[in-house]
Amino acid sequence: MKDLKKRLIGKSAMLTVAMLAASFLMAASASAGQASPVVNINTAGLEQLQLLPGIGQAKAQAIISYRNNQDFASPADLVKVRGIGAALFAKLRTQVVVQGPSTAKANKTKAKRKK
Repeated sequence: MKDLKKRLIGKSAMLTVAMLAASFLMAASASAGQASPVVNINTAGLEQLQLLPGIGQAKAQAIISYRNNQDFASPADLVKVRGIGAALFAKLRTQVVVQGPSTAKANKTKAKRKK
């Protein structure tokens, strides 16, 4: 009976470890290349902020001015920036973070403007 119990506990532990490893690998692969690009509004520069839809140079500068006084505690704090209301924030909320790296990159295939 003790041998059976030890084997069951051993198999249960191995199964738990295997499930944790599989979860870790799935999470790592999701964050490695399949996650949506984001912009950290606490660290992004002017150009990177302008990658966000509806954010031009003036609003990007307003974001930088706001964070020079205080960091954004959450993405929702963007509505405290002049020129960014609830409607614009609704478009941005999945693309902005306040921790971690910015992963959004400029689209290199944009057409060149005609002079």
